[in-house]
Amino acid sequence: GCEVASGKIGEIISLDGEKDQKVNSFSGIPDEFFEDMESVWKGRIKTIHINDVLTSLDKAAEALHLA
Repeated sequence: GCEVASGKIGEIISLDGEKDQKVNSFSGIPDEFFEDMESVWKGRIKTIHINDVLTSLDKAAEALHLA
């Protein structure tokens, strides 16, 4: 029971943080905006499980910057 649940959580959550997942930053948009929106989860969920989400997020952040 608990060992199985713990194992499943360990497959998705990165306890050490994934250092390659950086919080977005663009000139003209306060860094606090991206810190508030991304820092609570970015780096904590393993990239292999949210790769599409990260790509969409980066594209949306760039579109916001260009607007």
